[in-house]
Amino acid sequence: MAATAVAGAITSTVTRVRSGSRTNRFTGGEASPPDPSDPKSVWRRWAGSVTIPAVEEVSAAIAGHLDAFLRPDAVVLTYLPMPGEVDPGPPARDRTLLVTRTPRRGPLTVHGIDQLRERHPFGYEQPVEGAEVFVGPIDVVLVPGLVFGLDGSRLGRGAGHYDRLLAAHDVHVRIGVAADLHVVAAVPTEAHDVPMTHLVSESGVRPTR
Repeated sequence: MAATAVAGAITSTVTRVRSGSRTNRFTGGEASPPDPSDPKSVWRRWAGSVTIPAVEEVSAAIAGHLDAFLRPDAVVLTYLPMPGEVDPGPPARDRTLLVTRTPRRGPLTVHGIDQLRERHPFGYEQPVEGAEVFVGPIDVVLVPGLVFGLDGSRLGRGAGHYDRLLAAHDVHVRIGVAADLHVVAAVPTEAHDVPMTHLVSESGVRPTR
């Protein structure tokens, strides 16, 4: 499905965000991100130092933007958040919702969101071992990450699970989910990294450039 086929509405303005003495990527200061030439380990440390204020409010705004953007009948692979992570929420209406399971070995598997769940050691929920695997086309993937670039670049936690998943599925709409504070101009990438087609934050949904 083409990107335009799932678009309901796009809010393209990314606003400036301030939290206490921290300033965001546009204004520099305490929370200024590293240089794009710095290694990913430096970026991950920076991402961990920039906490999201009012994460519940940010998550609620993101869920609302996604609900307006996604087609009512879209098949959406979402994620169940870690503690403190932005929660995209379950998009409403008649959408088919999927989530991943992180197996002990091998790639992520995809399952219906209504499967019986267990808690992963990292704190997020996932379908239990042996849950029925989803087989079929996926229209949209909501992708978690530590930092996203306006150019579609993404910095994950380093395991490469989502890059392998996205490479294995022909999904035309890949939406990086993040708070404004974790959106920058660009992050370092490698050849195997799969870029995002869109970003969503509390400011809205926008295509990457």
